[in-house]
Formats: sequence, structure tokens, C-alpha cells
Amino acid sequence: MAVKAKVPIVPLTISNAHAVMPGYALFPVQNGAGKLALHVHPAIYPEEGMTDVDLSEQVRKAIISKLPNDQKPIKMSE
Repeated sequence: MAVKAKVPIVPLTISNAHAVMPGYALFPVQNGAGKLALHVHPAIYPEEGMTDVDLSEQVRKAIISKLPNDQKPIKMSE
């Protein structure tokens, strides 16, 4: 959509959310103060000829760049 509309995407990274709201909990289990982190990345502007895949890869890289190592995706062997 961003490529077709020629609008920027502003990626957001939220880290350590699992410390406050684990997958097994119905409600938050602890206060998020000092645990949660929100990083607002610089806008990524679609360039001429950029595909959806190219843009999504740039957004993904931006988001992953601010995750702690224990929250980064596992690299799959190809």
C-alpha cells in the first residue's frame, strides 16, 4: 500500500513486552516500568521501482535492529 500510495512507513519496535504480558497470561503480570521499550525509527520512503518485498525487508531490518538479542528471530539455514 505504501509503495502504491507513495507514503512513508515509520517502523516501531516494542521490546520486552513478554516480560509484562507473557503468552500464557490473560492480564499483565507485572508493571512495565523499566522493562518495556518503544523505539520510533526514522521514516522509510518508498523509492521509484521499489517492490513491496524490498520495502518490507527494510522495515523488518529496522524493527529487528532495536530488539535485544534474546528477542531477535532465529536465523534459519537455507
